[in-house]
Amino acid sequence: MLRFGCFQPFLDLRYGISTMQDGDMNIATGNPKRDSLGTQNRKKFFVKEGITGAIFLPRFVHGNTVRVVNVQNRNEIVEADAATTREQDIYLTVTVGDCFPVYCYDPETGTIGLAHAGWKGIIRGVLTNTIQTMAKQFFSRPENIRIGIGPGICKRHYTILLEHFGYFRGYEHFIEKRREQYFADLEGMIGLQARSAGARLIESSGQCAYCLNTTYFSHRRERRQIPRVMLAYIMLRGNGTKSEEI
Repeated sequence: MLRFGCFQPFLDLRYGISTMQDGDMNIATGNPKRDSLGTQNRKKFFVKEGITGAIFLPRFVHGNTVRVVNVQNRNEIVEADAATTREQDIYLTVTVGDCFPVYCYDPETGTIGLAHAGWKGIIRGVLTNTIQTMAKQFFSRPENIRIGIGPGICKRHYTILLEHFGYFRGYEHFIEKRREQYFADLEGMIGLQARSAGARLIESSGQCAYCLNTTYFSHRRERRQIPRVMLAYIMLRGNGTKSEEI
């Protein structure tokens, strides 16, 4: 079970992530059978979690685009790696394998956010953009935004190529060489990015998708042609309505 102490006082905040037992949550893989299975698994997961209301399900592109979600645009199909809203009963979701889901909540303005943070999104500032969008659109003060870093691949298992070093400018101290291989601490980079954007209360789940091989899918561990993924979600509870995947 995924729990963050920094979110615990807020009973109206709901968040979580699926596990291997819930099945693959893939979206738009280009394989009709896999896409159909992903849809079925999501529906079962929503029922199990008691998820009702609109479900915003973007297609991630490993970038830094943040979508502001509201009642008017919630039915639009978009590509994005993060979303934020102040509307109640709208579930923000992202799919993740080794990438990290990053949960954001500002209790002062009632604003939530959720980012998909892999190495490409991190170096492009996806969490910075999420925090800045919450500030710009909903007047959140970054120091009031609480951050929960969900399960993702730990630094013991995430290797990078030497030729990719140039992409990690500013994050060099999160890269370590061991036995002719280079390992990157993506979780540490996310924490630094959150602090640099002004967040002060940052908490990690301490869960590694690679290590927890009976709990979470991991592309680096499984090496499948089409990775299997989990679904992370966050929402602020209001009046419950019928579940509607969008």
